[in-house]
Amino acid sequence: MDPKDMVDVAKAALEKPPERRGVATSEFWLTVVASGVGLFLASGALPDTHWAVKLAGVAAAVLTTLGYQVQRTRLKGG
Repeated sequence: MDPKDMVDVAKAALEKPPERRGVATSEFWLTVVASGVGLFLASGALPDTHWAVKLAGVAAAVLTTLGYQVQRTRLKGG
């Protein structure tokens, strides 16, 4: 392998991948799914759902949304 090619490969390995934003990120879609499941549980759509399941659904929706916001803030360096 030519030394110039080795330098090019090393430079390419050190470059940051382009930053994806908003709906293009997997964490956004995981948050949407987790929040949706949590809100579904909290909505009472399942018959005879215990109050603890509803509370867990609300907690899951809130915590996943907060987790997404914290992660994006840290990623952006804010």
